[in-house]
Amino acid sequence: MIIWKITVTLGLALLLSAGKTMAFDAVEVGAATATPIYTKLSGTEFFLSVKTTRTYRGTVEVSLVNPEAASGNCTDTHAGLSNAKKYPYKFKAADQGTHTFSFNYPNAARNVKVRIRDTSLSTPSCSSDAFAIRPSNLTVTSTDATADATGSNTGASPAIKAGAAFTLNAATSTAGYDGTPALNNTKLIAHSGAVTNGTVAGVFDAADSASGLAAGHHFTYSEAGYFKLTAHGVYDNNFTAIDQPNDCTNDFSNTLTDGKYGCSFGNTSASDFFGRFIPDHFSVTPAAFDNRADWCNHGLLVADGISTCVSPDFSYMDETINARFTLKAENTSNSTTQNYHGAFAKLNPIATGSTLAFGALDDVTATNLSARVNTNLVTTGSGSFNNGTATMSVPISIMRTLPADGAYTALDVGIAPVDSDGVTTLKNMDTNNDSVNDRTQVNTSSTEVRHGRMKIGNVYGSELLALSLPLTVEYWNGTAFMTNTLDNQTRLSTANIGLANYRGNLAAGETAATVGSAFVAGVSNLSLSAPDVGNNGSVDIVVNLGTTATEAPCSPLTPDPTTSGAHLGYLRGMWCGSNHDKDPAARATFGLNKGNDRQIYFRELY
Repeated sequence: MIIWKITVTLGLALLLSAGKTMAFDAVEVGAATATPIYTKLSGTEFFLSVKTTRTYRGTVEVSLVNPEAASGNCTDTHAGLSNAKKYPYKFKAADQGTHTFSFNYPNAARNVKVRIRDTSLSTPSCSSDAFAIRPSNLTVTSTDATADATGSNTGASPAIKAGAAFTLNAATSTAGYDGTPALNNTKLIAHSGAVTNGTVAGVFDAADSASGLAAGHHFTYSEAGYFKLTAHGVYDNNFTAIDQPNDCTNDFSNTLTDGKYGCSFGNTSASDFFGRFIPDHFSVTPAAFDNRADWCNHGLLVADGISTCVSPDFSYMDETINARFTLKAENTSNSTTQNYHGAFAKLNPIATGSTLAFGALDDVTATNLSARVNTNLVTTGSGSFNNGTATMSVPISIMRTLPADGAYTALDVGIAPVDSDGVTTLKNMDTNNDSVNDRTQVNTSSTEVRHGRMKIGNVYGSELLALSLPLTVEYWNGTAFMTNTLDNQTRLSTANIGLANYRGNLAAGETAATVGSAFVAGVSNLSLSAPDVGNNGSVDIVVNLGTTATEAPCSPLTPDPTTSGAHLGYLRGMWCGSNHDKDPAARATFGLNKGNDRQIYFRELY
């Protein structure tokens, strides 16, 4: 663009000194006076013509200056741009007032004019137009996000949290460059296999004119993994403002087009990969737990996988609870880092050893139950990171102890996962009551766990009638075992019932067991068919609550009955010995009368 600084006559700048007048201008080769000079490249030769009157035969000194400099400008004779040469020349008749000079300025300058001074005069003049000399490229580097230039090593160090500050430097290796580069996120590419391209935020400082390097110490990246910047990902489109829009082309060209270079410049090839970036933390979205998950899981009966059911308000100790919640890998702004995915996801939530680090607390009694969270079944759960999110379904239980304890009516469960990079959750739960949060709660509302057992009662009656044995599920209320009126789910089948130790006139096959339907308010029944006349005697009944065909009664069973386990081991009790590991058993006696409130049949003969 033309910047008019002095009086213009006949298209040439007037130089006034001691009553003498001499007119000069500098223009592109072949151009008329008072026409634009185009953008030039640092360290690249360019040519300009100095024009004066056809009859001029004097000697001139030509140099490049910053017209706005305090010294070395268009009005003094001091040295011009740093490292710029002075070009003396004596005009000849053959020049006809025009001579072309070759320039090669190694540095950068945003505002340049050609100063022409007749060596016999003290006052110079400058070209009518100003122009910029720009660097040809920028090189983008980092001093800390340097884990792996290829962006493929999923465990390389250093690791920087997504959203935390890191450095980017834009170097021109060209002194005099004092511009402020910008970053174009549309030129950003994440590592191979990434789900999405993240976003870099931050700004460069103005470049140090001594080195031509622009530093930025507060850049952040929103994602996990690596990123690189393709050509012109970092750029400067303002340094040549003095030439815009007509004295340079609207692009990044370092090749002349109609005598013009591009107005902008940036990195000319893709940068190395920057990283490795990791999540700042994991967030937890709690969900309702599936209590008694071996019976009702995800709202469906486990028995058929079709019928709907409602999870009860409690689970027995040692019974499976399905912990459901969502884990997300997030940056410092709490946005999901979707590239925490595949090999870049360093947490396997259902790995052996329970990387989730479960803990538990009863809020009513302030009892730390963390050591009693059984995670042996975690590996059978589901949940892995996909696009930065893991939808978890993890089976756990609260283990029983000796002596029986509970009930715990306000159980909360938390996790404290730590991946191999040290990423963990934001804690909101204090399980060990030391006023320091050590877990992140994963259940939306407290649940209840009870120490339970199943009990079967003895019965007496006539061999002519079926006998009904009461079955009860009980729980420890802190003082004694009481009927668990919340239990409407427990079920037995006839295959779980074993008969043995026949006595008197009663023999195998003369009575058979039939079990009732599901327990209602903790109560069910078991019926033995009438053995009929002459088959008086007794039989021992055992309920196999285990997982195999082997019963666990207090007394030996002869012959060993054929049963299948009910998979209700958490309802075994301390019927003998010192552990809660025995199946409930009872005796049914046919043909005896009993004169008390348990008498169910009485007949007198006269």
